[in-house]
Amino acid sequence: TQQAGTGTTTFLGNVDTNTAGVSVTSSGTVTIGTTVVVSAAGSVNFRSTASGIILQSTAAISTTAAGDVTFEAEDQISLAAGTIITVLSGDLALRSGLADTDSTGSMILDGTLQTSTAGRTITLDLNSQQGATQASTGAILSSNLLLLSTGSVPASFALGTSTLNDVNTLSASTSGAITFRDLDDLTIGSVSSTSGITTNAGVTDGAAILINTGGLLTVSQPVTTLKAGSASNSGSVTLNSAAGMSLAGSGDIQADGAVSLTAPTGISTAGDVTTTTAG
Repeated sequence: TQQAGTGTTTFLGNVDTNTAGVSVTSSGTVTIGTTVVVSAAGSVNFRSTASGIILQSTAAISTTAAGDVTFEAEDQISLAAGTIITVLSGDLALRSGLADTDSTGSMILDGTLQTSTAGRTITLDLNSQQGATQASTGAILSSNLLLLSTGSVPASFALGTSTLNDVNTLSASTSGAITFRDLDDLTIGSVSSTSGITTNAGVTDGAAILINTGGLLTVSQPVTTLKAGSASNSGSVTLNSAAGMSLAGSGDIQADGAVSLTAPTGISTAGDVTTTTAG
C-alpha cells in the first residue's frame, strides 16, 4: 500500500495488508489515530517532508513478515503512552529533524519500540535538532540500540526515567548528553559502524553520560566525552550497575569532567580511565 500527498494524512481506521508493506509520504503531519492498528506483511515507511509524525494513544504498528519500519520527519516524532511499534523480523529506525527549517525536530517516546528478532537494531536519529525524551510508560526493547545526533546544536537523549528498557548492546554518537536506564545486563559496544559512546559530535564541548543498569554493565568499547581544545568539565561520565561492572581492554573512558563508577558486587577493569577533574 502506497500513498503520497501534500496535506495532512490521518489514519482513523485499521490497516491490514496480507501480502505487502505500507508506504506513506506527505508534506503534512502523518497521524495514526487513537486505537488504530496498522499491520503489514512487509516494510512500513512513514515520511513527513515538512512536518511531523504522531502516534496517538494506544495506536499500534506491527509487521507480520520480514521488513523494516522507518519513520522520517522534518519535525517532531511523537509516540503517546500506550502506543506500540513491533517489528517481527527487521530493524526499526526513527529519524527526526530531517532538513529541518524551524528548529522543531525532537522525539517524544512514551510508547513501546520493539524488535522481536535477535540481532536486530533500533536506531534513534535526531540529526541536528533538540532532544529525545521518554516517560515512565516508554519501553525500548531490542538486541541493539543506536543513538545518533550531530551538529552545532546539542541534541540529547533523556531515556533514564523508564524502568522498562531492555537492550543488549548500546552504542551512540551524539552532540548532546545521554541518560539511559536498562532493566538488566547491558554492553556498551558496537552497533552498525558506531563503536562505544561519544557525546561530542559536531559541538565544541562534550556532554555528560549517565547509564544505569539493573544487571551487569560491560564496557567493551570506548566511552568518550573529551573534545580536543575543550576544558569545560561538562562531560562527566557516570556508570551505575545494580550488580557488577567490567571494563574491557578496549573499553577506555575519557571524560571532560568527573568519572563515577558504581557496582556493589565489584568492578573489574582492563581499560584506562582518564578525567580532566579530580572529582
